[in-house]
Amino acid sequence: MNKHFNRKQIIAFLICFFFVASILLSMTYIVKEADHSCTGLHCPICPNIQVSEKIIGQLGAAFIIAIQAGFVFSVFCMFLFYFITDTVLSTPITQKVRMNN
Repeated sequence: MNKHFNRKQIIAFLICFFFVASILLSMTYIVKEADHSCTGLHCPICPNIQVSEKIIGQLGAAFIIAIQAGFVFSVFCMFLFYFITDTVLSTPITQKVRMNN
């Protein structure tokens, strides 16, 4: 079981690493080749810049969706935590109710 869990962690780390690396390398390529000497119609660099821009656009959209999903999940967890602490910890003792019999 422990090996399986470690394998999942390694795969998740590699996916995150390649995700960030592809965005950073695409940005680096665009910045490096921004002032290239374009030969016009048959320029080999311009299609590569367009592909890099497309990669950044697609991965950037996925990144934004992941951030939004994380935000919604964190808000849900905060409400759940508030609900649990309000209902479970709300006892007569915590409210300092005196119980005379």
